[in-house]
Amino acid sequence: MKSPLLHFALREMRDILFSLQRWLAMAAAAGLLTLSGPFGTLDYPLSTRVVYWAIVVVASYVCGHTGGVIAGEFLSKTMALPLRICLIALGSSVPASLVVVLATYIAEPQSMPNPLVLWFYVFAVCLAYVGLLMSIRPGPDDAMGAESPELPQPALIDRLPRHLRGRLLHLEVSDHYVEITTDKGRSMVLMRLADAMRETAPTAGLQVHRSHWVALDAVRKSARQAGKPVLELEDGAIVPVSRSYVAAVKAAGLFA
Repeated sequence: MKSPLLHFALREMRDILFSLQRWLAMAAAAGLLTLSGPFGTLDYPLSTRVVYWAIVVVASYVCGHTGGVIAGEFLSKTMALPLRICLIALGSSVPASLVVVLATYIAEPQSMPNPLVLWFYVFAVCLAYVGLLMSIRPGPDDAMGAESPELPQPALIDRLPRHLRGRLLHLEVSDHYVEITTDKGRSMVLMRLADAMRETAPTAGLQVHRSHWVALDAVRKSARQAGKPVLELEDGAIVPVSRSYVAAVKAAGLFA
């Protein structure tokens, strides 16, 4: 049986690897580091320097970000922010520093610095990065992605990365996870659909299938596919309506 934690880590990596913005940011960082050659890497041959920084930036970011997110899942939400930042940065720095140590040993083993010194530098970078991200708190409009800031956002939204916290559209079961879709994107959260639905208030919504919940204002139209009822959402998603939920969907005015 696959570990839920392994599922979570793999999905975090997938989200990073399929993000164009993150790839552009990593490419820019790798290019800048290649040109500037910090930490003695300017002495490397240009080809070695290009490959070294490309691998270090991509691999350390993917592993470090995933490690930090996993660490954050184990921490109490009520923990003091400075301590939370330090512990998440620690969770990020361990896998990221292992990548840096391995890449440095392969590139120039004779100039390999003390691994503890490398870890300290990586931890400092992670600390600054995590601190910056967690110190930027969205306002009501940014967090909701809605036009009515007087309405509180669903508790479920707090489980998402900050850049995905928008108006709630759709929930879908995937293995032991629930895929949460907002108007800013989607993310996987390790929880049951029943628990997720309890955290959708005050967004008005309806379970339409044993694996699907939709926000009422996200439904664009209803239709039939192969004779079966479906709902089309504003983001283009097609959500099936199972027979046991048809009456409730009709009562909500979503299906004629």
